[in-house]
Amino acid sequence: ISAVLVANRAFWHALVQGETSRARTTARASGAPTAAPKATAAPRSRPLSQDKETASSIMASNEYYYGYCRSCEKPCWRRRAVQEDPVHYAIVETARSGQSCCTRGCGELIAKGSLRIGIPLKDSRGCGGAISAWTHVECTMLTQLRDPSLKPKFDVERHVYGLDALDGASRASVVAEFSKEDREADKTLDPEDEAFLPQRALPRVAPPPNIALPLLPYQEEGFGWMLRRERESNGGILADEMGMGKTLQCVSLMAHDACERAKTKASLPITLAQDEEAYGYALPDSTLVVAPSSALWQWKDEIEKFWVSSKDEKGRPLEAPTVEVYYGNRKRVTPERLQKADVVLTSYPVLEYEYRREHARCKVKCPCCAKLMLPRKLRQHLKYMCGPYARRTAGQQKTERAAGDRAAASSTKKKKKKRSPAKPKPAKTALSFYKAATRDEAKAELPDGAPNKDIAALQTKQWKALDAAARRPYVSLAETDKARHARDVKTYEALLKEFEAQASDADDEAAAPPPATQGTQLAPPPRRAGVPTPRAIYQELMASAGRADEIIPQFQRGRAGPVPPGVAEAG
Repeated sequence: ISAVLVANRAFWHALVQGETSRARTTARASGAPTAAPKATAAPRSRPLSQDKETASSIMASNEYYYGYCRSCEKPCWRRRAVQEDPVHYAIVETARSGQSCCTRGCGELIAKGSLRIGIPLKDSRGCGGAISAWTHVECTMLTQLRDPSLKPKFDVERHVYGLDALDGASRASVVAEFSKEDREADKTLDPEDEAFLPQRALPRVAPPPNIALPLLPYQEEGFGWMLRRERESNGGILADEMGMGKTLQCVSLMAHDACERAKTKASLPITLAQDEEAYGYALPDSTLVVAPSSALWQWKDEIEKFWVSSKDEKGRPLEAPTVEVYYGNRKRVTPERLQKADVVLTSYPVLEYEYRREHARCKVKCPCCAKLMLPRKLRQHLKYMCGPYARRTAGQQKTERAAGDRAAASSTKKKKKKRSPAKPKPAKTALSFYKAATRDEAKAELPDGAPNKDIAALQTKQWKALDAAARRPYVSLAETDKARHARDVKTYEALLKEFEAQASDADDEAAAPPPATQGTQLAPPPRRAGVPTPRAIYQELMASAGRADEIIPQFQRGRAGPVPPGVAEAG
């Protein structure tokens, strides 16, 4: 923080005492007009470009003054073009609103009606290349302005614009504040001082022995903070810059919990209550990490890289972690595998989907309207909205639609097309019944995580080794299922014929015209008021062109031959 304040002071000093020669060269090359002389000012016979451009003269000059601008037609910061231009190091005024912020001081908003100090800040938004950076009077830094090498020497009465416009009390407060020698805003902070921000010092905690990479000092502080937050409160948020080792600190925290679990299992059995009393919280058996989909495999690689197998201080072995990625084909991940894993990785969309699926299982169906809702909402639904005993409140009755509206709305719904009957399920073979009955036994003979094709291959091999007596139960099941399939096929064929007949009748009804409109001509759609018809537009155009005698009635158009005499006059 001290380094930032020192840098800000140096930057502000460079703005106030900028390179005047460079600004003069830019103004001379661009041909920008200089400010118009005031009526009371002396003749400006000596421009600033005639000064000797040495390093000392450049640093001891000021290139801005505050005055009337012809471009924006109001006072703003202007570049000094000649020697007679005034020198203003700052301006003072009453805050017109409470939106300005103390940018070079405390960072708080400046209250409306209070005094504020503006210093020139180089910015292209200003007409003269500078805008005002506002601060409180007590937050304004005067260290650079009190430099003995500064020329002209800073004087509150001369070099602060707007001081004469203040009342007596405000003017005296500004002069008194700028005349103080020992101001809090001018003090320099030393970051090397031992008393500098002592409350920010955090205890450093060494990582567990099963972490392969040593932690940096600030990472040990972050790891200790996370450990204390997990034990003493409801957690926290580690918000740090990218590349500072947040993942390594999180992995260290998970590895530390694994070490504590190993100590607990190696000691005498303790209950959960004793565990919580000893550690302040229940040691988790596994950790859930929710990350973006693109970072899942990076998390898995870093966990396996940093968290390795090792031994604790007493020589007890510490195993490497078991990482399970719950993403993609999630059907292969069983609850047993999730419980055995030390770390479970998943993404935000998967977590939301699983939550909504479990949430939907808790919903029950309303006995009146058959809507699915949670039990706590079903109670209110049956009390106020639905059912023979529902009674709406006075406020709910105001929002109820009329019965005619509900009937009209329901009548406009499209009728759902009746679906064709579903085909019957195929009959299972004896081998299928055998695989379904012996899957768990075959899975136990193979290592954990074996693919389904290996399990099926082992079951087929075992089936071929069975004799006829051992196969007889599964063959009888297959025969029973075959008879069931034959019955289902007959039922399906009968339903299909009925469905096709109904569909044919519905198509004939849709193709036939409505009885009320047969033999009659449909009325044209009503014309909107104020919108002329094409015929009216045609007649107006012909009349405006002086050809009204050529207008032909609509019934006489077409290929009826030549226009009969007298039609033009009738038209």
